[in-house]
Amino acid sequence: MRQQKAAQVTTNQPNRDIQYEGAGAANVNQNSSGAALTFDDVTMIFHSKGSERLKALDRVSFNVAPNEFVSIIGPSGCGKSTLLRLAAGLAKPAFGMVRMGDHAVTAPEKSVGMVFQQPLLLPWRSVIDNVLLPAEILRLKERGMRAEALRLLELAGLEKFKDGRTYNLSGGMQQRVAICRALIHDPSILLMDEPFGALDAITREDMSYTLLKIWQQRRKTVLFVTHSISEAVMLSDRIIILSQRPGTVREIIKVNLARPRAWEMEQTTDFQKLVLHLKGMLQSHGK
Repeated sequence: MRQQKAAQVTTNQPNRDIQYEGAGAANVNQNSSGAALTFDDVTMIFHSKGSERLKALDRVSFNVAPNEFVSIIGPSGCGKSTLLRLAAGLAKPAFGMVRMGDHAVTAPEKSVGMVFQQPLLLPWRSVIDNVLLPAEILRLKERGMRAEALRLLELAGLEKFKDGRTYNLSGGMQQRVAICRALIHDPSILLMDEPFGALDAITREDMSYTLLKIWQQRRKTVLFVTHSISEAVMLSDRIIILSQRPGTVREIIKVNLARPRAWEMEQTTDFQKLVLHLKGMLQSHGK
């Protein structure tokens, strides 16, 4: 992987600077041996009927540290969702390797939770029974699982709806159930594929802060795909920008904004400067 010198864009507050890293900076700032998730020179090629081949990802390398919140942004079709499928063990790269901790990902991983753009809940099951579904599939002991589901629903503000049907919930509430479901078996890594993309702007913002609240208490390693730059800045420790297809790592941005974060932070100079910086990079890379 190419090693590029990391550049730095300094704000008007030196202790809260924005670090702007080149494509090779993932391994400069972070030792892969201690990473929770590692993409090592990953190339993904899809084969269609006949002899046509579609290269979705091209030599992608980066690491995600334990308990780190990393967002991926980039143009449509650049391979963001494919990266999540590779991390979950739902697909295998044509070249390169995906590692979870010290082992290669070669099959679906039980220690991963996944949240999709649509909640994909079962309408004939109650809210709490939807949350408990992965525990049943993994044949985890019932003892303690129901109590854990109740704790997660309380954290998401849904404890009063535990016995109701999911079709009576709003879109945002359904997505909260989906997040609780992804966490019920206590995964080490949470993969989120544009989980708020189908929501209206107000609900989406509310869900972002719900996710922040859950992450701050549960401290999972999160790989989060989004098209929203401000959402990525608010949630993330680092942001990975992919190029147009085939997706390559163009830049990695370290978000040095204080935690815990609140909506007032969006009005600060540091926040706005980073949003504008990201928009400019996406436009320059042919968004």
